[in-house]
Amino acid sequence: MLFVLTSIIFLCQYVIDKLLVTYYYKERVEHNDFLNRIALRILKYGIIVYLFFSSVAMQSNYCAIINT
Repeated sequence: MLFVLTSIIFLCQYVIDKLLVTYYYKERVEHNDFLNRIALRILKYGIIVYLFFSSVAMQSNYCAIINT
């Protein structure tokens, strides 16, 4: 039952996203390059944040480091 429900949800989300991108969202001229540059500048630091949070999660789980 879970797989059927998630398949229906994914299908609905896919159709809604396609409709929204096609008919609702319009690209404005003043935002075309500026948002891309900001996103790329921020994404550089994503790996550092990921490594920090994953190391905290690994250290909090003592079974992952020491096999008892």
